[in-house]
Amino acid sequence: MKINTEYASLWQEIPLLILLKIRTFFSGKSGIRNNKVLIVTPCLIGEFAMAIPAIFDFMAQNKDKKVDLLVSSRVLELANKIKGVNNVYTSSTVYDIKRESRSSALVDSYSIVKVLRISLESYNLLKNLKFNRLQTNIFSFSLYSLNLWASL
Repeated sequence: MKINTEYASLWQEIPLLILLKIRTFFSGKSGIRNNKVLIVTPCLIGEFAMAIPAIFDFMAQNKDKKVDLLVSSRVLELANKIKGVNNVYTSSTVYDIKRESRSSALVDSYSIVKVLRISLESYNLLKNLKFNRLQTNIFSFSLYSLNLWASL
């Protein structure tokens, strides 16, 4: 039996999501009054491709929102081609590939930050960002991680 140990890095996302939720809980609302949303998904191309329909669906249901993306540098070119996205920022992936270019600074504040995936570098960018509401997939991601662990 061969196990791809790179997938073990998925489990580092759970503590990062928990820390971000705790930090957000104690910092309270920032009083941001804009219609900007940041979608965070610093992952590899296959995972990003799977997220594109969800991004399009979100933008279709929220036409009044201005959407920015935080993606890995490996999918920057693809992310820049998504119609309707205002700004694209970069961060390393959860896999922390050594040849990745480093992050770009987040310069805005957001009414909503939606975290689909998170790396240590993207966490460090988000922890000082001003936003009103944080939406994560921590519950479903935790169940997915447990399922992966059980299937080993």
